[in-house]
Order: sequence, then structure tokens, then C-alpha cells
Amino acid sequence: MRQEHVTLKNVEIKHLFDLIKKHLQEIELDIIHEEAHENYWNLKAHKGSKGSIVVGNIRDVEVMISGSRGSHDLVLRTGAWGKDIII
Repeated sequence: MRQEHVTLKNVEIKHLFDLIKKHLQEIELDIIHEEAHENYWNLKAHKGSKGSIVVGNIRDVEVMISGSRGSHDLVLRTGAWGKDIII
């Protein structure tokens, strides 16, 4: 799993969140969870089939944005899960 962190200043967060979601869908990831509250947005997506679970080939993406008053933190996590399921 890899994680990146970015601080956003004076960004229209709702618009950015919508663009991220659209991009993930364009690269054929399935949105499996979406949550939005005041000053908090979370999106989880993955790509893979049932057969991919066995060989650990599911790609996983999570985007979290939180903050307030023109200053937000964006955390992007990417990786593969289910890699050691047979063991």
C-alpha cells in the first residue's frame, strides 16, 4: 500500500472530488464506497474480479479529503489487497 498526502489551499473541494471520481470511473475502477459530510469526503474504488482475489491482483484506491476554511488535506492511498490470501 502506498500513501500520499497533500495540503490544499483555496480549492473548490466538491468540484475536485467530482473530478477525481470521474477519472477513477474513466480508468474503469468500480466505486465501492462514497461518503460526503461537511468538511469530509471519502471515496473508495477497486478494479478486479473474483478470480483476481485469489491471485492478489485487485487494485485498490482510496481518496480522503478533510479540513475547513480554505485549507484541506488530501490523502491518496493506492495498492493491491488480497495478495497473501492463499497463504
